[in-house]
Amino acid sequence: MVAGKVKMAVGFQKSPKPPSHVKLELPEHEVVPETAFLVPVPEGLICSKNAEIAKSVKRIEELEASDERMSREME
Repeated sequence: MVAGKVKMAVGFQKSPKPPSHVKLELPEHEVVPETAFLVPVPEGLICSKNAEIAKSVKRIEELEASDERMSREME
């Protein structure tokens, strides 16, 4: 626990201080090397995601063209 006030059911009470021998710092941890896993993905899922991405790209291009057209109209 951290020293300070903690709201209890009966009201505010001081939380106990940690003993002086308790280390309050987080120890350094070793970095674990990254590992890669091959996970099988159904081809249909890949195709549907590709179609979704293509549709999104087309929509972005339409919005950019519309934005450019509106900017020219305002000039």
